[in-house]
Amino acid sequence: MYHSTVPFSRRAKAATVVALLALGGWLALPYLDALGFIVRAADLPGAPATVAAWRASAFAREAIFQVPTRTGDVPARFYRPASGVRRTVLLIPGVHRDGITESRLVGLAEDLAATGFGVLTIAAPDLQKFKITPRVTDGAWSSTDARLMREALDDAEQVVKVSLDLEGEGKGG
Repeated sequence: MYHSTVPFSRRAKAATVVALLALGGWLALPYLDALGFIVRAADLPGAPATVAAWRASAFAREAIFQVPTRTGDVPARFYRPASGVRRTVLLIPGVHRDGITESRLVGLAEDLAATGFGVLTIAAPDLQKFKITPRVTDGAWSSTDARLMREALDDAEQVVKVSLDLEGEGKGG
């Protein structure tokens, strides 16, 4: 009959279980953050909202500033999480006269910032005038020039571009 030379005590078993549960909880945090974002964006009430609020981060909505592009300066606003920025999402509004101050875009930016993402909203002046022109994408994409992003978002490790039309189809890039 096989006998272990070192018995695996109840304490060691309990410590192993606790360590595995702690590791599992730590690995689940990004998924809880994503679920919290969905709950906040959907404005769900009750227990889901309580859990989402527990994982939400404080953030600051900075004043509107001008971003240089190849087609001229355009207004932008940055939403900065208090915990610091590791990834930044660039949101570009769709066809709407309010541009970066449109309430649904602001709500989405705030929900993303509460999840811990830095969010840069940048206007598309032609879309605010209900004009579809090549300047829209040219201006938006040129505003994310690497040099500009390092200057404007000096603590961001990664930038993700997302173009939104909250009335229609969203596009990622």
